[in-house]
Amino acid sequence: MDMKEFCFDGQLHIPPERIEETLALAINRGLDAVFFTDYGNTDSFNFISANDNDKTRVLDSNKWNIEQKSQTLLKLSNQYGNIYVLKAEEIKTRQGHILAWGIKEPIKNGLDIKETFNQIYQQKGIGVFSHLFMTLFHGCAREGFDYVYNHFRSYPLGVEQNGQVGKSWEMIFHPNKKIKELAEEYGVACFGTSDIHGRYLQEHRNIGKRYHSSIPREYIEPDRMTESLAEVMSSRQEVVKVVGDTNSTLETILWNLSSIRKNGKGKMADLVDGVIGSF
Repeated sequence: MDMKEFCFDGQLHIPPERIEETLALAINRGLDAVFFTDYGNTDSFNFISANDNDKTRVLDSNKWNIEQKSQTLLKLSNQYGNIYVLKAEEIKTRQGHILAWGIKEPIKNGLDIKETFNQIYQQKGIGVFSHLFMTLFHGCAREGFDYVYNHFRSYPLGVEQNGQVGKSWEMIFHPNKKIKELAEEYGVACFGTSDIHGRYLQEHRNIGKRYHSSIPREYIEPDRMTESLAEVMSSRQEVVKVVGDTNSTLETILWNLSSIRKNGKGKMADLVDGVIGSF
């Protein structure tokens, strides 16, 4: 990693039993921050910040020092270095999936997209469209973006290029390329996220290798993570870079098959909803 760059992954779905290993790998690979984006809750952040007497605690206090910088920000340290964790969530709106960064309280699934963004900004958080053009996986599509942009263009609004887009899919349909073009057209920040689903196979071990974001350190104050990101999104969108690589098409297929095997009915229902939403 370039020491002049602040690097972070803004979309991670990691089960509690793999959070500690994921954080250790992220530090070793030079990430400065990670955002755990559970669906419809902020449990991972709570598990990390839990005290020693809490059974949900996921970090060994003999190995980790935890500083609570704010209601939405933790600084973690181990023998190898430091990493920040920003409180975040992935929300399933009626129109598709949205990332909420730096929120104080979780926002429930199933709301209209406008109400979801209202709640994000009421909490002084940041809203980012997740895999916008992948409607099969509940991206909000161009219509969703245009609707939100017209209502919230003065707020920190972003899109993301997604590391789970298999290389063959990208070569044929170009969803990440289209997202980058849209970001440039509208002047919004375009981030990179791995969208790792660490419950399946060994996906969590790809942290730091798959898509993530890079911003020159001069523009980020880590202890003011949300505010710094919002400032970049408002006036310096061009300094945000996407680094890393996507999964191969085979890797993406295999972890989705693993997901179906472990969570058959729920995963199939989710895919059916995505197919219906594509038309």
